[in-house]
Amino acid sequence: LRAEAAKSNYDLFIFANYGAYTSTILYDAGERDVINIPVFSEFDGVITLPDTFDIGGMETLLINKIKTSSDCPIVAVRNGSNECYRVLFNDYETTYNQTKHFIEEHHLTKICYMSGPLSADDAVIRLNGFKSAMIDSGLDPSNVVFEGDFWNFLSVPATDFFLNCYDGAPEAIIFANDHMALGVCEELRKRGLKVPE
Repeated sequence: LRAEAAKSNYDLFIFANYGAYTSTILYDAGERDVINIPVFSEFDGVITLPDTFDIGGMETLLINKIKTSSDCPIVAVRNGSNECYRVLFNDYETTYNQTKHFIEEHHLTKICYMSGPLSADDAVIRLNGFKSAMIDSGLDPSNVVFEGDFWNFLSVPATDFFLNCYDGAPEAIIFANDHMALGVCEELRKRGLKVPE
């Protein structure tokens, strides 16, 4: 985005919050207040990532704030309100093809998967892509899936789970995102296992 904005002589402002990790009323209010920083009437457009909003109702508040102070377009990436333009990705097909690649190109059969939290729509879609590819290849996807958090907080229990799926390390682990992959790779390294060896 920075590079494209610079090419078109636009300024790019990025606003972020850290999520509702403590879940106290005052903390949530402080996190939500990030939407009060921008002066939307001076913006030519707004791009949002609604699935990063951990605080309930924040997307609705943001859209209302923008619409009451500006007529600029709002683009939501990955998901989001129908009130916005949306850029959507085919998470099912991507995960399906990734899984089939390991099976068909590398001839692997002992494959595990770490999904995101099943409360997230994109995590479920990606998981379904993995399961379908396994089933279409004659492999059983049950008992090889660990529900993750889209972060690295579950790296230790996930690694424990994966190392016991096939009476030892699997041939491959597919992850729903990079943060979880990096966390498990680091945990494997701590245990003396090399990736990909």
